[in-house]
Amino acid sequence: MNDSINQDQTCESTLKYAAIRLETISEMDHRNNELLATLGHELRNPLAPIKNGLQLLAMMDLGEDAEKVRSMMARQVKQIVRLVDDLVDISRISCGKVLLDKQVFSLIAVVEAAIEESSILISENNMTLEVIDNSDAACVCGDLSRLTQVICNLLNNSAKYGSLGGQIVLTLDASDGFVFIRVRDNGMGIATDRLENIFGMYEQVESADGLRSSGLGIGLALVRSLVKLHGGVVDAESDGLDCGSTFTVRLPLATGILIDNVVSKGVSDQSLRHFRVLVVDDVRAMRFVTQQLLEKLGHEVQVAENGRTALEILDSFHPDVIFSDLTMPVMGGHELARRIRQRKDLESVCLVALSGYGQSSDRELAFKAGFDRHLTKPVDFQRLQDLFNELD
Repeated sequence: MNDSINQDQTCESTLKYAAIRLETISEMDHRNNELLATLGHELRNPLAPIKNGLQLLAMMDLGEDAEKVRSMMARQVKQIVRLVDDLVDISRISCGKVLLDKQVFSLIAVVEAAIEESSILISENNMTLEVIDNSDAACVCGDLSRLTQVICNLLNNSAKYGSLGGQIVLTLDASDGFVFIRVRDNGMGIATDRLENIFGMYEQVESADGLRSSGLGIGLALVRSLVKLHGGVVDAESDGLDCGSTFTVRLPLATGILIDNVVSKGVSDQSLRHFRVLVVDDVRAMRFVTQQLLEKLGHEVQVAENGRTALEILDSFHPDVIFSDLTMPVMGGHELARRIRQRKDLESVCLVALSGYGQSSDRELAFKAGFDRHLTKPVDFQRLQDLFNELD
């Protein structure tokens, strides 16, 4: 009888301990995700004026040597932005906050978009890319930007770990209700005992001499998570170190209405209309660069360092568009938006939130406050052009 009571007490204690541990782990995951979101915001803020400044320089006559330096810096900034985006995306996926904008599009369309993103890194490593399309115009249903991210990460992975001057082969196939995307390289390969864990968080490949590679080790983890969200699977194959590797993504074959023009080509024409614009940001560098960039496009621009100053300017300056940061001292962007929406003389102004926070909850708060658009820093020049063209 006593043994039975003791066993019951032991089981109860074990269950309580397990519950406490589970709660502790859940709390740690929550804090980790909050940390990644905050880190993304803090990194995006200084990146925004750097990226926009480089875009501004691209509009000037720098000379051949200076343009090479600017172009090199722009490529490196783009890689940093991609790393920050990957960090934040991993956090959002683990919290179940990633929503897919699903459409039906051709497989080759997403591949072309990914190649456009990865082409510079591949060429910098003096590698060649061969595309073999056996998909017979197959279509997939998914989020174009997310699937582009998947293939782009795989191509970048091959460019990073491939042999200098080596080859990458991207093959597309379709059979038995599925489409297959294979990315093969002849680079450093993967040790056979590491294949099973290669898609884990912070996993990194070791070379034949035992040295760990550079990077955060999150690219392949993100690939697996995004593919899973699309109802697919991804696996890796390699005969060992120095034998190259092959990554295969399998996705359901889609049927439905095919959308057109999913991949934008080139840069859209500059809007013919000149807008009055107010830029509100507490970071001086961001105000300066954004003002210079918009004035270069022919717009009339004024700036303010917080919401209160912006309201004072709005008494005498009536803009067509207001770009506002959200987290500012004295008065933030949300309160600014609410006060603007209460004014009849500003009811037609287009309010655009510019923020380092880019999660769906952040966008919802911005829209609830009265913003019409939400853009995540650093904003691409082409995105600004598209916005003005939409308003034209």
